[in-house]
Parts: sequence; structure tokens; C-alpha cells
Amino acid sequence: MNIEWNKFYPPNVPLLDTKLPQEVVDRLWEYINEAQGDASARLAGNITDAKDLIDRDDWFLDSVIRPIYDNYYNEVGLNTTNSTKRDICLDGFWVNYQNKHEFSPVHSHSGTISFVIWMKIPYHWREEQKGSKSNCPCAGDFSFVYTDILGRIQDYLIKLNDEDEGLMVLFPASLKHLVYPFHTSDSERLSIAGNILWK
Repeated sequence: MNIEWNKFYPPNVPLLDTKLPQEVVDRLWEYINEAQGDASARLAGNITDAKDLIDRDDWFLDSVIRPIYDNYYNEVGLNTTNSTKRDICLDGFWVNYQNKHEFSPVHSHSGTISFVIWMKIPYHWREEQKGSKSNCPCAGDFSFVYTDILGRIQDYLIKLNDEDEGLMVLFPASLKHLVYPFHTSDSERLSIAGNILWK
């Protein structure tokens, strides 16, 4: 007797990523070079520094976020609120300066949707994790933490190297995540993060 089984998956929340066009990356570097104000006190990161960015004329919001926001917001299922607000804004937009051995503990963000963009990655995850005796090597990784259908805590690791510079990930702001330390480079790792909400 041959019984054929089919897999099916309960609904879950998708995450989005994209490699940003060079035009966007160049504009973000301009923002970083103009960064002002210390954002560290309101952030979870145990890192050297974090500075506020200014999105001049809402260029980043209009060019990158707005075209995808409504579809993603609805797909994630955040459209269950009775909000009459129909426009979005950046509520927090900053650059993180992370050095060797520094980290960001498990945390979530404010707003509805958040994002991270890796601008400079001075290491390769393979070098970071080479020789590790751990059953879960994760030095240099970015990780999402969530519970699965059985209630078990799981993590989804994004393993980074310099080819990921310009990579952007969009995710629900309430999704827990963390940043593991790196150990093989004396250069800074730079990432941009931000939150989007209805205004």
C-alpha cells in the first residue's frame, strides 16, 4: 500500500530582504557622514556609539519604504487595528557603530515595522566561527528570536560578510532580535536601523 502525505504549513509572518541599489547606499553614506546626536541612551546596544540620522526631504521613506509598506503591513497581519491614520513616518532612524566584542542583547523596537541595513561588515562569519566548539556557533551573526508552533524558542541566524553590505531586512517591530559580537577585526561594523509607524 502506498500512502502519499502532503506537507502543509500554518500561516506565519514573512520577513523581507533586498540588496539596495547603489544610489540608495550612496545616499545613506551621506546621511551617516552628517549624523548628529547621541542615540545610544534609548537603544539596547552595548556598543561604542549610535547617532541619529536625518532623512532629508523624506527621500529614504519615499524611495525605499513607502513602495513596499502597505503590502507588507497587510501581509504581516498588522492591519487588524481600527486606526484611521493612513500615512507613515520614520520614528527613529540611526546608525550603529559596533566594535570588536560589542553586542546588542535581545530586544524589540517601537512602531509597526522596523528595518536594519548593513553598511560595513569588516569580517566574514566563517572566520568568526572557525574552530568554534559550540553546537551553535554564532559570532558575528544577526538573529531573530521567536516561538515556533510547538512553543519552542527558535532563532533564525543571518550569517554576515562583506558581500552583505547594502543588505536591508524589513520585519515586524515587535519581533525580538539580537546582534552577536565579532572578534576577528579591529574595524567598526556599521549598520542603520529604524522604525516606521502611522502618523
